[in-house]
Amino acid sequence: MSKDNTSGSRLISEVKQCLLLAVPLAAAQLAQSATGFVDTVMMGWLGSQTIASGGLGAAVYTFCLMITTGIIAAVSPLAAEAYGAGKPEQVGQIVRQGLRISLLLGIPITVLLWHGSTLLVLLGQDVNAASLAQTYLRAIAWGFIPALGFAVFKSFLSALSQPQLVMVTVVLGTLLNITANYVLMFGKFGLPALGLVQQGGNKQTIKEPKLCPYKSTEKV
Repeated sequence: MSKDNTSGSRLISEVKQCLLLAVPLAAAQLAQSATGFVDTVMMGWLGSQTIASGGLGAAVYTFCLMITTGIIAAVSPLAAEAYGAGKPEQVGQIVRQGLRISLLLGIPITVLLWHGSTLLVLLGQDVNAASLAQTYLRAIAWGFIPALGFAVFKSFLSALSQPQLVMVTVVLGTLLNITANYVLMFGKFGLPALGLVQQGGNKQTIKEPKLCPYKSTEKV
């Protein structure tokens, strides 16, 4: 009987630890999805041409980000294995390698996004839509490398079972993105209306502050 109780207690403990890791990461993912939803709604307020072009640009950016963050995600299991084995120096080495890979992947993708209209026209998209999409892509291209850096630190903190910082940072970034979208896209409080360019610029500007909470944990 005592053996069964021990097994049950261990199972409950494992489930609890899993939820403590999963819930903050799920909340962060929902916050990021909310950002995309709000962006789409606000682009719609700017007109049908804007939402078509902005959606086209966002699709290209998201496609590139999904592929590269899939590679960067390898940091999480590797860092978790090293941390569990009691090798903190190896954890730090893995994180630094992840950052180097982010830079290696990010530079050519940034160049590709900068010339996104050429790619879109070659893929058969309307020239006017591709041209407007390029204004969005050029504004957001500068945030691609910081986005990969954020993915590295997100994987790092997940491996150390400390996802709360990820959740707080993403939620705050989402709220800031929504506020800045409204104020600068539509020219509120006497500021110029920047339209679609602002929405792309918002994303890249907010990505960089997201890295700040992790600077103190970079050296393990």
